[in-house]
Amino acid sequence: MSHRIHTAWIVTAALALILTTSHAGANSSTTVLRPFTGSNIEAELVLSESDDGIRGRLEVTVGVGDLRGLFLNVNDTDVLTGIWVSGDDVSQFQTGQVIDLGRGSNVNGGGTPCPCDIGIEFGTPGIGKDDVQVTEFLISSDLDPLSLSLFSGLFAAARVTSVAEDMDGWREGSAKLVGIVPEPTTALLVSLGLAGLGIAGRRR
Repeated sequence: MSHRIHTAWIVTAALALILTTSHAGANSSTTVLRPFTGSNIEAELVLSESDDGIRGRLEVTVGVGDLRGLFLNVNDTDVLTGIWVSGDDVSQFQTGQVIDLGRGSNVNGGGTPCPCDIGIEFGTPGIGKDDVQVTEFLISSDLDPLSLSLFSGLFAAARVTSVAEDMDGWREGSAKLVGIVPEPTTALLVSLGLAGLGIAGRRR
């Protein structure tokens, strides 16, 4: 079998497997949140489908800052009736036209994508009691199963306070971040793609 035929066979088999077993791989999406106002800091939002809802991870990736709030939009506001948000750092959540969760956790100002459909507050004001650099949470529903399509293509925003360029810097800045949640990727697709590249590379 020639190299080209062999590679084409691998790609065809991988696509067929993805189409028939797409639910076997966990869907996830990664969004980079960048400032629309305030200090130079960035965060990464990862949303993943699970049996109990949408699992989220929000992490400061550029600079240092205290994550105070996350604001999300949904494609179907009917689901908001049964929505719940939980997590070790979650101090409150609200649904429906949310832009200010109080205690400094807001995304007011020019360039904001909010009011948003879901607002999640993390921790407490300041870094005296907590300093949330990374946090995980679960968005679940009492009524309907949730999928990433609920958030795809829509704006997400975050509020970060006590910002500095590094841990040794003076923590006095703040920022409001924004990004667009992309279409989800499937873990199975990624792993098969890497496997195919590896096999093709060895064939060469």
